Amino acid sequence: MSEIEKAAQKLEDDADKCEGNKSKVEDENEGEGGGHDDSVISSPDPYFPPIVNLPEVEVKTGEDEESEIFSLRARLYRYAHECDPPEWKERGTGDIRILKHNKDKTYRIVMRREKTMRLCANHSIQPWMELLKHSNNEKAWVWKTHADFADEVKKPETLAVRFSSVEKAQLWKQEFDKAVQYVLEKEAESYLKEKNSVISTINKEDIITKTVTEEDKENAGTPATKIVENGGKPATRVVDDDKKTAQVTEKLDNLAVK
Repeated sequence: MSEIEKAAQKLEDDADKCEGNKSKVEDENEGEGGGHDDSVISSPDPYFPPIVNLPEVEVKTGEDEESEIFSLRARLYRYAHECDPPEWKERGTGDIRILKHNKDKTYRIVMRREKTMRLCANHSIQPWMELLKHSNNEKAWVWKTHADFADEVKKPETLAVRFSSVEKAQLWKQEFDKAVQYVLEKEAESYLKEKNSVISTINKEDIITKTVTEEDKENAGTPATKIVENGGKPATRVVDDDKKTAQVTEKLDNLAVK
């Protein structure tokens, strides 16, 4: 028998010994435990009860009475006038939204940063607002606001929003223009109501003046009514009656004669 055959035979004998020892160990384990021990194989899942129970707190976003009209992911920039020279600075990335108030029928733009959820735009849509196309990018629009509250302080801002495609930018313009037109119509209705109210008040005053003038003309032949003021007290009306004046004059004359 060659050396190679001897080595191969030895490997086979060792393998048989290992199989025999393995089966022997399994038989002993079955005899002692009566089967497989699942507790060794299963993974533990400990439960630690909390030390302090914290109640759930409802956080109000201030959007409870508003409905979402438009929402689209975009990147917002602000024009930093305080820099020298002024430049565009990125303000945040997230969903820019248009919200409509259910009672007041007003619109506002709200945008929060994706990760921190901090405000980067928060201002009302006014009837004079207008979107201007960015000179270097067809996917961006520029507009101005006199009062933005993103930093909890009212500040005028020049903002620009950039979308991922031209189609999304056009959708933004359509919804923005609709909101501006709606606000303009509501403001015009409010102005007309106020104007009509003022006109009706003036007409009522004219009617009252005409009525008083006509009454004065009708009472032109009656004795005049005098207003007598007594030391800053409210004025009292005294009828100038000719008969009473004559009687008082006669009494004074009689007293003078006596």
